[in-house]
Amino acid sequence: MNKINPIAAAALCALSAPAWALAVAPPNYGVASVAATATYNPSSGLSITQQQYTPFAGANVSVNDGSSASASALTDYGANHASASYTAGDSTSLAALGASLWYDQITITGGSGIGTGTLHAALNGTVNAGGPDGAAAYVLGTSTVNPVTLALGMSSPTLPLDLGSAQIAPVASYLVGTSGAQSACLLQLGGICPTFNQIVGSGTTAINATLGGSFSFTYSQPFYLLGVLGTGTGENFSATSGTTTFDFSHTGLLNQIVLPQGATLTDASNTMYNVAAVPEPAQWAMLLAGLGLLGMAVRRRAIG
Repeated sequence: MNKINPIAAAALCALSAPAWALAVAPPNYGVASVAATATYNPSSGLSITQQQYTPFAGANVSVNDGSSASASALTDYGANHASASYTAGDSTSLAALGASLWYDQITITGGSGIGTGTLHAALNGTVNAGGPDGAAAYVLGTSTVNPVTLALGMSSPTLPLDLGSAQIAPVASYLVGTSGAQSACLLQLGGICPTFNQIVGSGTTAINATLGGSFSFTYSQPFYLLGVLGTGTGENFSATSGTTTFDFSHTGLLNQIVLPQGATLTDASNTMYNVAAVPEPAQWAMLLAGLGLLGMAVRRRAIG
């Protein structure tokens, strides 16, 4: 039996938007918010029934098919928000899709050769599994090439970007799905069915994931930082009742970028990311020595 791939549908919406596809020279930073409902025919494939798309930061998009399928998305640099809700037996649509994407060109100076940084992020939302299958994916990563170029010319995209591309290096990710979504492979990354980090069987579940990972960079050599959040739920031809909602309007958020001591980050969008520095070994030693002296002083005061 054919299944709806809601995340793939959100990708199709993003790739069909003219703001990026028609650009002669893709910009070095950008955002996209996509909300759509869709139907599916085994012979003709996916068909978008409603779609809202915006390439402007801070803009909010939402769709509602007038029956029981709805979706929304909101994007800013470092922050992804998306939601999708579908009720079994919707008379108008077979899927609800919400996707959020941002990317920014980054340059790190203040050193030479290869450096290592760390990204800290959080994914907070709610999943209400009431019958229809669904999935959500949050990916924070880096790219050696402009992410827009990776989205062009793809015949079967799975997310707004081909995250299976060798030029995309995921740093932190989190995948959530219903039990049926895992077995039916409702989510694909680079053409591969991944294992979900969290499976929601039924009922309402709060998602509060703290994420982090390291990345390598070359000093003074630009690269791209990107965040993608896709949500989708739809008809799985088995659910006869109930509503499934993936509500990640609470945010997939890049909380902090940690760089080596002395490094400086500049970004094309002029966003004020939270950037911190890791103390050098000598500074760690001084810090530990200071804590030791503080401990001795406290002990002496307690003895006295």
